[in-house]
Amino acid sequence: MFRHLNTEQQEGRLRLQYLRPELIYLEEDQVFEYEVTRTAIGLSFLDGAHAAVVGERTFVHDQRSLRQRRDGESGKIKIERMFVVLDEAHGHLAEDVFERLVTLKDQYIAKILYCPNTPINLSESLRKTDGLAWYSTRNAHVARETWPSFRTFDHKSGIYATPEPDEETVHRDLEHLFTANARDPESRKKILAKDGSEAFQLMFPTDFPTQTLLAGFRQGQLACCQALWFVLHGLSSSRPQIIRETSQEAVDKPVGFVQPGY
Repeated sequence: MFRHLNTEQQEGRLRLQYLRPELIYLEEDQVFEYEVTRTAIGLSFLDGAHAAVVGERTFVHDQRSLRQRRDGESGKIKIERMFVVLDEAHGHLAEDVFERLVTLKDQYIAKILYCPNTPINLSESLRKTDGLAWYSTRNAHVARETWPSFRTFDHKSGIYATPEPDEETVHRDLEHLFTANARDPESRKKILAKDGSEAFQLMFPTDFPTQTLLAGFRQGQLACCQALWFVLHGLSSSRPQIIRETSQEAVDKPVGFVQPGY
C-alpha cells in the first residue's frame, strides 16, 4: 500500500505524492505521483462516523475555435469526470474521526466536506472542531504544535450539511458510477487504466488506503456507502474545476489506476 507523503498545488491541479511500500530509502524516482483537479471529503454519522476522501479528475474537450478561446467567448465544452477514492477514516466515536478529518483536510488540501445535517448534535460538533473549518489560534507556531499537518490559516474546509438520502438512492447512485465507463469527451472511446483495463467513473485503486471503504461498498454497508455518496453527490452536483488539457494527453499519461477486482 502506498504511503502518502505530500500534496502540492500546481496550476490548478493537486499533485499527490506517495512512497511505494517496498522502498526504504527515499529517492526521486521512487516517489509515485498522481494528479487530481480537486479533492473533497464525505462523512456519515452512522455506526460512529465514517469518512471518505475522494479526488476528482476532469477530462475536457473544448469545441471553441482558437479565436473564441483567445477572446474568452463562451461555447460548447464537453467534460468527463472520474472520481478516485484516496483515503478513509473510521471510528466508533465520532469525535475521534473529526480529529482525523483535520489531518486528512491538510494532507489532501480538501476544501469541502459534505455530511448529513442530522443528528444535529454531531453536525454542530463537527462545525466546532478546531482546525477543520476554523482555527482558535492565529499563531502559526502554536498551530504547527497542535496539528502537525497544518499548512496555513487560509486552508479550511467548508462544511455542507444536507438531509440524508434514502438507502435505495445511496446504493443506486454508487452502483451507477461504479459501472459507468469513463469516456474520452471528444472521441467517446473508453478511457483505459494503466494496466489496460477499462476505467470507470468511480475507481478504488487498491494501492491507496481505502480497504475498509471498499469492503463496505462491496458488502453494501450503509455507513461506508453513505460517506461515499455524500462526497460523490456533492462533487458531481457542483461545477467542476476545468484544466485545459487534451483528453488524449490524459489517456496516454500513466495515471496509476489499479483494477479494483470487483
